[in-house]
Amino acid sequence: MELQRIVAVTAREDEGVTIDIVHPENATEKFTMTVAGVNSDRFRKARAEQQRRWIKQKRNRQTPEEILKDDIEISAACLLRWDGLTDGGQPVPFTPENIDIVLRHEWVLKQVKEAMNDEAGFFANRSSS
Repeated sequence: MELQRIVAVTAREDEGVTIDIVHPENATEKFTMTVAGVNSDRFRKARAEQQRRWIKQKRNRQTPEEILKDDIEISAACLLRWDGLTDGGQPVPFTPENIDIVLRHEWVLKQVKEAMNDEAGFFANRSSS
């Protein structure tokens, strides 16, 4: 295997993949998000920041609320953009506050995390260059 093939994984996951976020009650209701993967620099930096915080606090256990907060934080760090998300017919701005509001809904967070962890999904429908 060529070294560049290994490096390409991080580069591709940094670019992100666009996924449909599908409403659980109506599959025709959806919007798109572009998500970086778990091998991306974005993910690694967010995870390292969380680990530094936990070490500084000298804590080795998390409450369920803290685990959810960390999941949202890392997922937010891996979001690159969204499209098709509206409120009252107007586009919802891609801001940290709105990202937090959207990711607090478990069905959205679950789909984002699945995409982040789907390594093969970052290479689907791409030519091998």
